[in-house]
Amino acid sequence: GGEPTTGPSSGPGGVSGSVGKEDGGAGGQPARPDKQAAPKEALFYGLVNESIEQLICEGFGRDKWHAVKAKAGLTDVEDGDFLQSQQYEQEVTYRIVGGITEVLGLTGEQALEAAGDNFVSKYLLKNGYLDLLRAQGQTLREFMGNMDTMHSYLKRETLPGLAPPSFKTEDSPDGVGFLLHYWSFRPGLGPLMQGMVKACGKVLFKQEIELEVLRSSEHQGSHYLLLRVTADGEQAGRQGGEPTTGASSGPG
Repeated sequence: GGEPTTGPSSGPGGVSGSVGKEDGGAGGQPARPDKQAAPKEALFYGLVNESIEQLICEGFGRDKWHAVKAKAGLTDVEDGDFLQSQQYEQEVTYRIVGGITEVLGLTGEQALEAAGDNFVSKYLLKNGYLDLLRAQGQTLREFMGNMDTMHSYLKRETLPGLAPPSFKTEDSPDGVGFLLHYWSFRPGLGPLMQGMVKACGKVLFKQEIELEVLRSSEHQGSHYLLLRVTADGEQAGRQGGEPTTGASSGPG
């Protein structure tokens, strides 16, 4: 991975914001269910950046984090300076991921998926979000179906500038697993979301989750994925067990 691309249709570490174009609807996308308008500014709350710093420092060492910051042009950012409630240009996150690809030799997809896993399995649990996560459903499908409601609550109560992705679930036509629709205003972050979904299955429902991308499209700044979600080779709609809190994170 070279320097991250910065165009409007490309994401961190050379991760494309659109794998392919599909016909049907607006740019091949069904309508976003939360009807949220694209934000005027490309800002990201510091939770994700802080989580990535935690992932690199705990998994690879603080010297590697300093090397990542140097590659990302962020040497002026002191350790621990990313704040949960502060907003940063989303390009900062993309540059960090680009730095990870250079320093650790990971692909952009591997770096993002590892970051998504760590965000759920370590960062959110460490910062007291377990009860909120558990309240969203007794199965992974129910959980994912309630994500828009949870994000609306967070936007209203604690993160007023939040511009979250939107999700919708539906039955799989062949009865295998379930289908998950994902919309985002941010290019190239599908692997981050996939790492989070897998970690939610593992942490909250004790399930090993498999994700298959069935469709990908981009239209007027909206990035869309359709995925099939299965758990342990079976339908990911059954109830899981008690959450685990010792899930490990790593590339891929």
